[in-house]
Formats: sequence, C-alpha cells, structure tokens
Amino acid sequence: MYETIIERIKERLESRDLKAVIIPHISPDGDAAGSCSALWQVLDRVGIQAQLMTCDYIPDYLKWLKRIPDAISFQNRPKECKHWLHQADILFMLDHNTVTREGDLEPFVKEFKGEVIMIDHHPDPYDVKNRISDTSVSSTCELL
Repeated sequence: MYETIIERIKERLESRDLKAVIIPHISPDGDAAGSCSALWQVLDRVGIQAQLMTCDYIPDYLKWLKRIPDAISFQNRPKECKHWLHQADILFMLDHNTVTREGDLEPFVKEFKGEVIMIDHHPDPYDVKNRISDTSVSSTCELL
C-alpha cells in the first residue's frame, strides 16, 4: 500500500549529508516517544544527523528509551529548536496527524522549507506528500 512512499523515503535517506528533525505530538506518550527513539537510532546508524524536539517535555518515566534524554524542548531551548528547523532537510512528524498537535512548534513547522514525512495511525491526517497513515494499526511504532 505504501511501497511508493517507502521507496521514495529510502532513496532520500541514501544521501548521508542530511539533517533531520523528529517531532512527536504535544505531551508525548509511550508510542510517540518509542517511535521517535526507534527512528532516531535508525538515522544514527545510517549516518544522518538528527535531533528530536518537543514543544513541551517528554515525561520522566519514558527517559529510559534510547536517545530520548537527548531530546530538546522548545520550552527551554527555543533558539536551538528554531536553528535545527532552519537547517534540517527533512522533518519527521511521528504519532500525530496534524501540525496543530505540535503546540508552540506549529508556526515554525508550517514555515519549514524541507521535506516532511508523516508516520501516524490517527484518523484524518494532515495532507503531506510523504505520509504513511494507517488507522488499522495499533501504534506508530508498529507502522515504523
């Protein structure tokens, strides 16, 4: 069903000089944090520089997930978040179906000039070119 999009994403990620931003929904839960952790580890392995950012904070009980303690928050590091969004080539929207679920990051994400890739399992997804969205699965982690 998503073969074309997956192939397009694979081809895009073959360029190793990319910078990526990963953004979960506001008040990330286990699915949001888990999918962000997994994707960040994959990007690390293939040599793509990436940063996870949130509009608020990832709960302490999820900080055991790999790379999650390295996330930055717009609440206490807004300049760094804006800098990453300005320099990134790719933005991954994970576990949310619309930019309105990105809180204070929403206006900056709307201005993002790079490629946007959405991976989500919620209904009525925002219209982005590279979207993998399936409400029949239990989680974004499963889709990833």
